[in-house]
Amino acid sequence: MTEIKICGLTCEEDIRSVNNLAVDYAGFVFSSGSKRSVSAEHSQILLSGMDQSIKSVALFVDESPFNIENVLNYFEFDYIQLHGNESVEQVRKISTIFRKPIIKAIGVTDKVDWTKISEYYCIADKLLFDAKLENLSGQPGGNGKTFNWDLLKNFRAPIPWVLAGGLNINNVTLAIELLSPDCVDVSSGVEDYPGKKNFDKIFSFVNAIRRNEIDG
Repeated sequence: MTEIKICGLTCEEDIRSVNNLAVDYAGFVFSSGSKRSVSAEHSQILLSGMDQSIKSVALFVDESPFNIENVLNYFEFDYIQLHGNESVEQVRKISTIFRKPIIKAIGVTDKVDWTKISEYYCIADKLLFDAKLENLSGQPGGNGKTFNWDLLKNFRAPIPWVLAGGLNINNVTLAIELLSPDCVDVSSGVEDYPGKKNFDKIFSFVNAIRRNEIDG
């Protein structure tokens, strides 16, 4: 079964949506440059109403351990997602300090540096592949852009991996059929606009995955 992560949750309506659909992971963004960013205080309120079977993910972009700790003081997230340019050494440091599973995002352009990526295998618990948009300012991720999936054909790793970047109801089943990721991650693909999720879009996205797996 392909796991499902809904990222960039911002309000109680989003929490009701993930609860009702029983997704696997719920992501909360702690990066001031993102339109989906929430405060630590607000995330604590939201998470108090989330089903405990759903794993909570705190997403940071090139953040200091000090600021990460400030967030984790409000809620004991299940995972830390590092979605910036964090080096192997930085990931190891954060893993050592907080002793939580790490999801390390890898930005993909027109090629993949497998040697560099393999260095994360021993320190990250999951890898997440997302489109890296060199020509755009602002935050990595949540831009609604895909990358060349052919780069990941036949990809196998010793740790689970997540496919992100421009996924939506129209392409997610094809992505799963082509690449067989352990998990798919969606944000902009189930929104009306950045930061405003749409329950019907989330339902259609989740249902497409689950129906395809039952039919298959």
